[in-house]
Amino acid sequence: MKNKKGFTLIEMMVVVLIIAGLAAIAYPVYTKVIVKARLAEAISLMEIVREAQQRNLVVKGSYFSQFVNAHKTGRTRLIKSNDVDVKNGKLIKGLYTVSIADVNAGGSSPNGVPHGCIIVSYNKDEGNNLTPIFTIYAHVEDSQIWCTEVDSGNGICDTMQNGTLAHGQHDCSI
Repeated sequence: MKNKKGFTLIEMMVVVLIIAGLAAIAYPVYTKVIVKARLAEAISLMEIVREAQQRNLVVKGSYFSQFVNAHKTGRTRLIKSNDVDVKNGKLIKGLYTVSIADVNAGGSSPNGVPHGCIIVSYNKDEGNNLTPIFTIYAHVEDSQIWCTEVDSGNGICDTMQNGTLAHGQHDCSI
């Protein structure tokens, strides 16, 4: 008999099964890391806007009520990135939408938030429509942060383990 070199079909199937098993274990970990990174970026965007609002209060005596083109260019540029745009008073960075809500527009806020909230949504792109996946709500003056998600079964808001995010009802609205 000739000395044949190569792998048998069984050996190849075992290798494929091992690789599939490793992928099945790694994929959930990978997706959790991606979600956690997106949530951390949303919180980072919120903090940038919160600091800008507090700076504006010191300099001009009030918060800005919406984003303008100066927030993406020039001296008041908030984010040093080229994929930032301002549309309808909202700041758009990639799949993130940042807006500002004045919860005190009609009088006193029930929870004592004098001037407003920052709202950051992470969206999925469905053609020309952006559909929110999760939203971060935060007061300008204090450290209150809420997280809501469209599909609560995903556990996106649960990925931040340090307890900085509250779940459920928030007092911010657009």
